[in-house]
Amino acid sequence: MVIQDDDGLGSADSGPMGGGGDNSEMFRKFVQEHFKAFLKPVAQHVEDIRTDLSDLRSLVKSINASFSERVGMDEAKLAKTMQDLASLGAEHDKESSNRANDMATMSRRLGSTEGACQAATVSVQQMEVRMDATVNGLEAMKQALENSTSNANRLQLKHWQTQSLAQKLESTLAELKDEHLALCERHTTLVRSLNQTQQGADSQRLTLGALNSKVESTDKKTAEQVDSLSNRMLVLDRAFSKVKDVQLEQSKEVMAMPAELKRKRETAEELSFPKNKIKILLLEGVSARGIKMLQDAGFQVEALKTALTEEELLVKIKGLHILGIRSKTQVSKKVIEASDKLLAMACFCIGTDQIDLKAAQDNGIPVFNAPFANTRSVAELIIGNIVGLSRKIGDCTAAMHRGAWFKQAIGCFEIRGKTLGIVGYGHIGAQVSVLAESMGMKVVYWDVIPKLPMGNATQISTLNELLAHSDFVSLHVPNLPSTKNMIGKEQFAQMKKGSFFLNASRGNVVVIPDLAAALKSEHLRGAYVDVFPTEPGKNGENLFESELRGCPNTLMTPHVGGSTEEAQAMIGEEVAAALLKCINEGSTYGAVNFPEVDMKKDGTMATHRLLIIHENTPGVMSSINNVFTEAKANICQQFLNTKGSVGYVVMDINVEASMEVKKKLANMDTVLKVRVLY
Repeated sequence: MVIQDDDGLGSADSGPMGGGGDNSEMFRKFVQEHFKAFLKPVAQHVEDIRTDLSDLRSLVKSINASFSERVGMDEAKLAKTMQDLASLGAEHDKESSNRANDMATMSRRLGSTEGACQAATVSVQQMEVRMDATVNGLEAMKQALENSTSNANRLQLKHWQTQSLAQKLESTLAELKDEHLALCERHTTLVRSLNQTQQGADSQRLTLGALNSKVESTDKKTAEQVDSLSNRMLVLDRAFSKVKDVQLEQSKEVMAMPAELKRKRETAEELSFPKNKIKILLLEGVSARGIKMLQDAGFQVEALKTALTEEELLVKIKGLHILGIRSKTQVSKKVIEASDKLLAMACFCIGTDQIDLKAAQDNGIPVFNAPFANTRSVAELIIGNIVGLSRKIGDCTAAMHRGAWFKQAIGCFEIRGKTLGIVGYGHIGAQVSVLAESMGMKVVYWDVIPKLPMGNATQISTLNELLAHSDFVSLHVPNLPSTKNMIGKEQFAQMKKGSFFLNASRGNVVVIPDLAAALKSEHLRGAYVDVFPTEPGKNGENLFESELRGCPNTLMTPHVGGSTEEAQAMIGEEVAAALLKCINEGSTYGAVNFPEVDMKKDGTMATHRLLIIHENTPGVMSSINNVFTEAKANICQQFLNTKGSVGYVVMDINVEASMEVKKKLANMDTVLKVRVLY
């Protein structure tokens, strides 16, 4: 704290804490520099006054010289001037004396300040002593605190050890309790088991008695059954003797048969073509179930995972009896006409447009498919993509694969209450209708012929009316000339703005560039497409090109509508079963391009079956019947049907006439193929 003295200067009764003599010396130097700065202008002022006095004296001398030179100057004036000058000199001397007194006062004050600095230094030294004592006290307290902390740590460690020991004791006690309870339970269980064992023993005694009674009864019944079997054996022996007698008589008849007729019979018995020589080629990864069915029947089966080109098929078709494909392989008229032994073809899928059906029919080759096996798979895929489009699943998935995160509800809808328009109300369209209604959708459909609706579906009279009223439009139409490019720019313009479009039927029923334009203009809110006008013939990267790539909210799949394990297994079984009936019985039931004939076998196995494929022209059956009449063949049963330009008749005739009839029929111009099945 600083206290002002009478002179306006300060004296310190205490100094700054810490620092000792260094701070005192700094304070003294500060005071000296302060007073030096204060005295410097005073000294300068005194020096200026002295300079002025010197100048005045010089002026007086000059004036005296000037006056002495003047002649006739007034003595009085000169005396007065001298007096004034003397007075002025006295004033200057007085002022100089005052200045000197000020200097003395300044010196006294400086001395007083130095004394105050010395006193402050002493005070600082005393405080340093007190600070040293305080520091020593704090050090002692610190040491005592450390000792206390060490003791506390040891006590805490002992506390923790005690707690750990207590926990171990509690755990041990709990284990002992559990063991005690377990022992009690085991004791109870043993007692219960002992009781049950005793009860079981009693029961077994009773059961043993009952079994003894049953054994006695069974022995009686067994004896009766043995007697009955003995009687039946006698009857069978008599029947076997009769069969042997019949066979002996037949042998005698054969021995007595004319040589020509005997030769015909022996030749006819060799007509059946061995199954292990029938060659079957299956392409595009046909289901293993279908392959196994054909292999188990004894046929030569070659199964490939990929499709074949026309050039490759032209090589493979030679000597082939059955060809099975899926959707990628294209069987042209050229391939069909190059075949020399082809009996039938099969599409292990729904569609058959990959085969030239007319060429197959003209060459007497039936084509089979599986029109219903994958119905459910396609219908489920359509329903799933309806939900996916309404929730923008495709765009969301692509964005998240890029690392983006856009959570929003704008443009996403429930499908409940929305209208689904189905174009083509066949098996798949009807199945889609049922599934959509179960999810709360309103269903309308359009077909070229009246169809019975499933559930609450409503048939619409025109396609444009369906397009204008539907929130979702799904195509399920066959590949026909009338369906090619049936949905294009005009039809998309008829659809509601913001609606959705789906196609899992045929690739050429939609004009793809027009669909892409409708999506990019946002007239359509989204689309799902599974089939395309041009599809790659094999799997791999960088094979697919389409205007739909990059379109907003557009889901695409590589023609997998029916590609589920369940569907492929059912397709394999269905088509393989149809081929087996065709090869073994001549049945064409289910053929898409051929007259459907399905005649049961003759149970006596005393006939041969002839399969006759002929032109569907007037009088052809009369000519065929004449052949049988001339050969005096006995027709046991026959089944005739025609389709388009082809007729197909299956006949069971007596063995003796089969070879002769086949030769005559083969020479007829109106007969395309003749085959003796068995």
